[in-house]
Amino acid sequence: MYQMQPPVCEEEDAIQLTEALYGFVDVKATKLYGYDDKNFLIRTPDHHDYVLKVVNTFEAKLPERYTEMCDMLQALYQRGFTVPCPIKNRWNSWTVLKCMGNTVDPNLIFMLSFLPGKTMDAVHFSEKNFHELTTDLAEFVAKIHIESMTHNYKGWDVSNNLWRMESITTRNTAPILCLVKDLNLRRICSRVVEKFESTVLTKLDQLRSGVIHDDLNPANAVVEKVETINGADLYKLSGLIDFMEMKKSKLVFEVATMIAFWMCLAQKKKFNRKLVTKQVLEGYERHLCLSDTEKQCLNSSVMARLVSYICSATSNLNNRDSETQDSNYVLRLFDSTCCILRSLWADED
Repeated sequence: MYQMQPPVCEEEDAIQLTEALYGFVDVKATKLYGYDDKNFLIRTPDHHDYVLKVVNTFEAKLPERYTEMCDMLQALYQRGFTVPCPIKNRWNSWTVLKCMGNTVDPNLIFMLSFLPGKTMDAVHFSEKNFHELTTDLAEFVAKIHIESMTHNYKGWDVSNNLWRMESITTRNTAPILCLVKDLNLRRICSRVVEKFESTVLTKLDQLRSGVIHDDLNPANAVVEKVETINGADLYKLSGLIDFMEMKKSKLVFEVATMIAFWMCLAQKKKFNRKLVTKQVLEGYERHLCLSDTEKQCLNSSVMARLVSYICSATSNLNNRDSETQDSNYVLRLFDSTCCILRSLWADED
Protein backbone atom coordinates (compact mmCIF):
# COMPACT_ATOMS: atom_id res chain seq x y z
CA MET A 1 0.00 0.00 0.00
CA TYR A 2 1.24 3.48 -0.87
CA GLN A 3 2.23 5.46 2.22
CA MET A 4 1.38 9.15 2.23
CA GLN A 5 4.37 11.36 2.97
CA PRO A 6 3.57 14.70 4.66
CA PRO A 7 5.40 17.63 3.08
CA VAL A 8 8.88 18.44 4.35
CA CYS A 9 8.53 22.21 4.36
CA GLU A 10 9.10 24.87 6.99
CA GLU A 11 8.78 28.65 6.95
CA GLU A 12 12.19 29.27 5.35
CA ASP A 13 11.36 26.75 2.62
CA ALA A 14 8.03 28.50 2.04
CA ILE A 15 9.82 31.83 1.55
CA GLN A 16 12.19 30.29 -1.00
CA LEU A 17 9.30 28.61 -2.85
CA THR A 18 7.32 31.85 -2.98
CA GLU A 19 10.26 33.78 -4.39
CA ALA A 20 11.22 31.06 -6.89
CA LEU A 21 7.74 30.13 -8.11
CA TYR A 22 5.86 33.43 -7.87
CA GLY A 23 8.53 36.10 -8.11
CA PHE A 24 7.73 37.79 -4.81
CA VAL A 25 10.68 39.18 -2.87
CA ASP A 26 11.31 39.98 0.81
CA VAL A 27 8.23 38.06 1.93
CA LYS A 28 7.46 36.76 5.40
CA ALA A 29 6.00 33.31 6.02
CA THR A 30 3.94 32.14 8.99
CA LYS A 31 2.93 28.52 9.40
CA LEU A 32 -0.83 27.89 9.43
CA TYR A 33 -2.71 24.76 10.46
CA GLY A 34 -2.44 21.86 8.05
CA TYR A 35 -3.18 18.21 8.79
CA ASP A 36 -1.73 16.19 5.92
CA ASP A 37 -0.51 19.26 4.04
CA LYS A 38 1.55 22.35 4.91
CA ASN A 39 -0.01 25.81 4.72
CA PHE A 40 1.74 29.16 5.11
CA LEU A 41 0.53 32.73 5.32
CA ILE A 42 2.71 34.75 2.96
CA ARG A 43 2.93 38.51 3.49
CA THR A 44 4.56 40.79 0.94
CA PRO A 45 6.33 44.07 1.84
CA ASP A 46 3.26 46.01 0.63
CA HIS A 47 1.09 43.99 3.06
CA HIS A 48 -0.69 41.75 0.56
CA ASP A 49 -1.46 38.35 2.05
CA TYR A 50 -1.55 34.95 0.34
CA VAL A 51 -1.72 31.30 1.37
CA LEU A 52 0.93 28.94 0.03
CA LYS A 53 -0.28 25.35 0.08
CA VAL A 54 2.08 22.36 -0.14
CA VAL A 55 0.05 19.21 -0.75
CA ASN A 56 1.14 15.77 0.48
CA THR A 57 2.64 13.31 -1.99
CA PHE A 58 -0.40 11.01 -2.08
CA GLU A 59 -2.90 13.72 -3.01
CA ALA A 60 -0.34 15.21 -5.41
CA LYS A 61 -0.67 12.13 -7.60
CA LEU A 62 -3.76 13.69 -9.16
CA PRO A 63 -2.70 17.25 -10.07
CA GLU A 64 -5.65 17.62 -12.45
CA ARG A 65 -7.95 17.69 -9.44
CA TYR A 66 -6.26 20.81 -8.07
CA THR A 67 -6.06 22.51 -11.44
CA GLU A 68 -9.79 22.05 -11.83
CA MET A 69 -10.40 23.26 -8.27
CA CYS A 70 -8.45 26.45 -9.05
CA ASP A 71 -10.44 26.92 -12.27
CA MET A 72 -13.65 26.69 -10.25
CA LEU A 73 -12.41 29.08 -7.56
CA GLN A 74 -11.38 31.62 -10.17
CA ALA A 75 -14.82 31.38 -11.81
CA LEU A 76 -16.55 31.89 -8.46
CA TYR A 77 -14.24 34.77 -7.53
CA GLN A 78 -14.86 36.51 -10.85
CA ARG A 79 -18.61 36.20 -10.28
CA GLY A 80 -18.30 38.06 -6.99
CA PHE A 81 -18.20 35.19 -4.50
CA THR A 82 -15.94 35.82 -1.49
CA VAL A 83 -13.73 32.76 -1.88
CA PRO A 84 -9.93 32.49 -2.19
CA CYS A 85 -8.65 33.41 -5.64
CA PRO A 86 -5.91 31.19 -7.12
CA ILE A 87 -2.65 32.85 -8.13
CA LYS A 88 -0.76 31.76 -11.23
CA ASN A 89 2.95 31.01 -10.93
CA ARG A 90 5.79 32.14 -13.21
CA TRP A 91 4.83 29.49 -15.76
CA ASN A 92 1.25 30.79 -15.96
CA SER A 93 0.00 27.65 -14.26
CA TRP A 94 -2.07 27.12 -11.11
CA THR A 95 0.07 24.29 -9.76
CA VAL A 96 3.59 22.91 -9.86
CA LEU A 97 5.04 19.56 -8.75
CA LYS A 98 8.24 19.65 -6.73
CA CYS A 99 10.09 17.17 -4.51
CA MET A 100 10.58 18.57 -1.03
CA GLY A 101 13.40 17.40 1.22
CA ASN A 102 14.56 13.90 0.37
CA THR A 103 11.18 12.61 -0.80
CA VAL A 104 11.06 10.45 -3.92
CA ASP A 105 7.58 11.55 -4.93
CA PRO A 106 6.77 15.21 -5.56
CA ASN A 107 4.51 17.49 -3.57
CA LEU A 108 2.04 19.76 -5.32
CA ILE A 109 2.29 23.51 -4.67
CA PHE A 110 -0.22 26.26 -5.35
CA MET A 111 -1.12 29.68 -3.98
CA LEU A 112 -4.40 31.39 -3.09
CA SER A 113 -5.34 34.88 -1.99
CA PHE A 114 -5.88 35.17 1.76
CA LEU A 115 -9.42 35.78 2.97
CA PRO A 116 -9.26 38.06 6.05
CA GLY A 117 -11.49 37.59 9.06
CA LYS A 118 -12.05 34.95 11.72
CA THR A 119 -13.57 31.50 11.42
CA MET A 120 -16.93 30.85 13.03
CA ASP A 121 -15.49 28.38 15.52
CA ALA A 122 -13.08 31.03 16.85
CA VAL A 123 -15.44 33.86 17.76
CA HIS A 124 -17.99 34.57 20.48
CA PHE A 125 -21.41 35.68 19.31
CA SER A 126 -24.98 35.69 20.55
CA GLU A 127 -27.32 32.82 19.82
CA LYS A 128 -29.41 35.09 17.60
CA ASN A 129 -26.33 36.08 15.59
CA PHE A 130 -25.34 32.40 15.32
CA HIS A 131 -28.64 31.45 13.70
CA GLU A 132 -28.51 34.49 11.38
CA LEU A 133 -25.03 33.47 10.23
CA THR A 134 -26.20 29.88 9.74
CA THR A 135 -29.00 31.02 7.44
CA ASP A 136 -26.71 33.39 5.53
CA LEU A 137 -24.11 30.68 4.94
CA ALA A 138 -26.73 28.21 3.70
CA GLU A 139 -27.93 30.83 1.22
CA PHE A 140 -24.35 31.49 0.13
CA VAL A 141 -23.79 27.75 -0.44
CA ALA A 142 -26.98 27.44 -2.50
CA LYS A 143 -25.79 30.29 -4.74
CA ILE A 144 -22.45 28.51 -5.22
CA HIS A 145 -24.28 25.31 -6.15
CA ILE A 146 -26.31 27.17 -8.77
CA GLU A 147 -23.21 28.88 -10.19
CA SER A 148 -21.27 25.60 -10.34
CA MET A 149 -23.96 24.08 -12.55
CA THR A 150 -22.75 26.30 -15.38
CA HIS A 151 -19.14 25.14 -14.96
CA ASN A 152 -17.89 22.10 -16.85
CA TYR A 153 -16.45 20.43 -13.78
CA LYS A 154 -15.25 16.91 -14.55
CA GLY A 155 -14.89 15.81 -10.94
CA TRP A 156 -11.52 14.16 -10.47
CA ASP A 157 -12.27 12.80 -7.00
CA VAL A 158 -11.79 9.04 -7.25
CA SER A 159 -10.99 8.44 -3.59
CA ASN A 160 -12.82 5.87 -1.52
CA ASN A 161 -12.17 7.46 1.86
CA LEU A 162 -14.97 7.87 4.37
CA TRP A 163 -15.24 11.62 3.91
CA ARG A 164 -16.90 10.80 0.59
CA MET A 165 -20.50 10.14 1.55
CA GLU A 166 -20.99 7.55 -1.18
CA SER A 167 -18.28 5.48 0.55
CA ILE A 168 -20.06 5.25 3.90
CA THR A 169 -20.93 1.56 3.85
CA THR A 170 -20.79 -1.22 6.43
CA ARG A 171 -17.89 -2.80 4.59
CA ASN A 172 -15.84 0.42 4.63
CA THR A 173 -16.64 1.57 8.16
CA ALA A 174 -16.42 -1.75 10.04
CA PRO A 175 -12.58 -1.88 10.28
CA ILE A 176 -12.50 1.62 11.79
CA LEU A 177 -15.55 1.37 14.02
CA CYS A 178 -13.98 -1.61 15.77
CA LEU A 179 -11.43 0.92 17.14
CA VAL A 180 -14.19 2.96 18.84
CA LYS A 181 -13.87 2.08 22.51
CA ASP A 182 -17.39 3.11 23.53
CA LEU A 183 -19.40 -0.02 22.64
CA ASN A 184 -22.76 1.77 22.67
CA LEU A 185 -21.43 4.48 20.36
CA ARG A 186 -19.97 1.81 18.09
CA ARG A 187 -23.37 0.07 17.92
CA ILE A 188 -25.15 3.33 17.08
CA CYS A 189 -22.63 4.14 14.33
CA SER A 190 -23.09 0.70 12.80
CA ARG A 191 -26.87 1.03 12.85
CA VAL A 192 -26.68 4.51 11.29
CA VAL A 193 -24.50 3.19 8.46
CA GLU A 194 -26.85 0.27 7.84
CA LYS A 195 -29.81 2.63 7.56
CA PHE A 196 -27.88 5.07 5.34
CA GLU A 197 -26.99 2.21 2.98
CA SER A 198 -30.54 0.96 2.73
CA THR A 199 -32.43 4.27 2.60
CA VAL A 200 -30.04 6.72 0.91
CA LEU A 201 -27.36 4.94 -1.12
CA THR A 202 -30.09 2.94 -2.89
CA LYS A 203 -31.61 6.22 -4.11
CA LEU A 204 -28.51 7.99 -5.45
CA ASP A 205 -29.97 8.18 -8.95
CA GLN A 206 -32.90 10.20 -7.52
CA LEU A 207 -30.67 12.80 -5.84
CA ARG A 208 -29.37 15.85 -7.72
CA SER A 209 -25.64 16.06 -8.35
CA GLY A 210 -23.40 19.10 -8.44
CA VAL A 211 -20.04 20.48 -7.38
CA ILE A 212 -19.90 20.68 -3.60
CA HIS A 213 -17.41 22.13 -1.11
CA ASP A 214 -17.74 18.92 0.96
CA ASP A 215 -16.07 20.24 4.10
CA LEU A 216 -18.60 22.74 5.41
CA ASN A 217 -17.58 23.07 9.02
CA PRO A 218 -17.27 26.19 11.21
CA ALA A 219 -13.49 26.32 10.72
CA ASN A 220 -14.07 27.03 7.03
CA ALA A 221 -16.70 29.77 7.35
CA VAL A 222 -15.11 33.22 7.67
CA VAL A 223 -16.88 36.07 9.48
CA GLU A 224 -16.00 39.66 10.32
CA LYS A 225 -17.14 41.88 13.16
CA VAL A 226 -19.63 44.55 12.17
CA GLU A 227 -20.22 46.31 15.47
CA THR A 228 -20.50 45.86 19.23
CA ILE A 229 -23.92 46.34 20.82
CA ASN A 230 -24.28 46.39 24.61
CA GLY A 231 -20.94 44.66 24.96
CA ALA A 232 -21.81 41.88 22.45
CA ASP A 233 -19.97 41.59 19.14
CA LEU A 234 -22.12 41.28 16.01
CA TYR A 235 -20.66 39.36 13.05
CA LYS A 236 -21.54 38.96 9.39
CA LEU A 237 -20.52 36.25 6.94
CA SER A 238 -17.53 37.28 4.83
CA GLY A 239 -16.68 34.12 2.87
CA LEU A 240 -15.84 30.46 2.61
CA ILE A 241 -12.37 28.86 2.56
CA ASP A 242 -10.64 25.48 2.18
CA PHE A 243 -12.11 23.92 -0.95
CA MET A 244 -9.59 21.06 -0.88
CA GLU A 245 -12.38 18.44 -0.63
CA MET A 246 -14.33 19.91 -3.56
CA LYS A 247 -15.93 17.19 -5.65
CA LYS A 248 -18.92 16.20 -7.70
CA SER A 249 -21.47 14.64 -5.41
CA LYS A 250 -25.06 14.94 -4.22
CA LEU A 251 -26.26 18.40 -3.24
CA VAL A 252 -28.24 17.04 -0.29
CA PHE A 253 -24.98 15.68 1.19
CA GLU A 254 -23.65 19.25 1.35
CA VAL A 255 -26.80 20.40 3.15
CA ALA A 256 -26.50 17.46 5.54
CA THR A 257 -22.84 18.24 6.25
CA MET A 258 -23.64 21.81 7.16
CA ILE A 259 -26.53 20.78 9.42
CA ALA A 260 -24.32 18.19 11.13
CA PHE A 261 -21.43 20.50 11.95
CA TRP A 262 -23.52 23.55 12.80
CA MET A 263 -25.43 21.33 15.23
CA CYS A 264 -22.06 20.44 16.74
CA LEU A 265 -21.12 24.10 17.10
CA ALA A 266 -24.52 24.91 18.62
CA GLN A 267 -24.09 22.05 21.08
CA LYS A 268 -20.61 23.25 22.02
CA LYS A 269 -21.84 26.82 22.60
CA LYS A 270 -24.98 25.60 24.42
CA PHE A 271 -27.29 27.09 21.78
CA ASN A 272 -30.53 25.51 20.60
CA ARG A 273 -29.26 22.96 18.09
CA LYS A 274 -32.80 21.95 17.08
CA LEU A 275 -33.14 25.25 15.21
CA VAL A 276 -30.14 24.52 12.98
CA THR A 277 -31.98 22.37 10.43
CA LYS A 278 -34.71 25.00 10.10
CA GLN A 279 -32.17 27.82 9.64
CA VAL A 280 -30.11 25.90 7.07
CA LEU A 281 -33.15 24.98 4.99
CA GLU A 282 -34.52 28.51 5.24
CA GLY A 283 -31.34 29.93 3.73
CA TYR A 284 -30.68 27.18 1.19
CA GLU A 285 -34.23 27.00 -0.15
CA ARG A 286 -34.29 30.70 -0.94
CA HIS A 287 -32.54 29.59 -4.11
CA LEU A 288 -32.68 25.77 -4.32
CA CYS A 289 -35.56 23.76 -2.92
CA LEU A 290 -34.91 20.18 -1.86
CA SER A 291 -37.08 17.55 -3.52
CA ASP A 292 -39.29 15.27 -1.46
CA THR A 293 -36.78 12.44 -1.91
CA GLU A 294 -33.88 14.66 -0.82
CA LYS A 295 -35.81 15.69 2.29
CA GLN A 296 -36.53 12.04 3.08
CA CYS A 297 -32.78 11.31 2.85
CA LEU A 298 -31.68 14.34 4.85
CA ASN A 299 -31.78 13.06 8.43
CA SER A 300 -30.01 9.80 7.62
CA SER A 301 -27.39 11.79 5.70
CA VAL A 302 -26.83 14.10 8.68
CA MET A 303 -26.22 11.11 10.96
CA ALA A 304 -24.00 9.43 8.35
CA ARG A 305 -21.85 12.58 8.15
CA LEU A 306 -21.44 12.51 11.93
CA VAL A 307 -20.37 8.86 11.69
CA SER A 308 -17.88 9.71 8.93
CA TYR A 309 -16.34 12.35 11.20
CA ILE A 310 -16.11 9.85 14.08
CA CYS A 311 -14.45 7.35 11.74
CA SER A 312 -12.00 9.92 10.34
CA ALA A 313 -11.07 11.20 13.80
CA THR A 314 -10.68 7.67 15.19
CA SER A 315 -8.55 6.53 12.26
CA ASN A 316 -6.30 9.59 12.35
CA LEU A 317 -5.81 9.47 16.10
CA ASN A 318 -5.02 5.78 15.97
CA ASN A 319 -2.08 6.60 13.71
CA ARG A 320 -0.85 9.77 15.45
CA ASP A 321 0.38 11.12 18.74
CA SER A 322 -2.76 12.08 20.68
CA GLU A 323 -0.97 15.02 22.28
CA THR A 324 -0.13 16.87 19.08
CA GLN A 325 -1.75 20.13 18.03
CA ASP A 326 -3.05 18.45 14.88
CA SER A 327 -4.82 15.78 16.91
CA ASN A 328 -6.38 18.40 19.15
CA TYR A 329 -7.72 20.09 16.00
CA VAL A 330 -9.26 16.82 14.83
CA LEU A 331 -10.96 16.33 18.19
CA ARG A 332 -12.35 19.86 18.54
CA LEU A 333 -15.94 18.76 17.82
CA PHE A 334 -15.66 15.10 18.78
CA ASP A 335 -17.59 15.22 22.06
CA SER A 336 -20.35 17.35 20.54
CA THR A 337 -20.56 15.00 17.55
CA CYS A 338 -20.99 11.92 19.74
CA CYS A 339 -23.61 13.67 21.87
CA ILE A 340 -25.67 14.79 18.89
CA LEU A 341 -25.44 11.43 17.14
CA ARG A 342 -26.75 9.66 20.26
CA SER A 343 -29.63 12.13 20.49
CA LEU A 344 -30.56 11.93 16.80
CA TRP A 345 -30.46 8.15 16.85
CA ALA A 346 -32.61 8.04 19.98
CA ASP A 347 -35.22 10.13 18.15
CA GLU A 348 -34.94 7.84 15.14
CA ASP A 349 -35.04 4.64 17.14
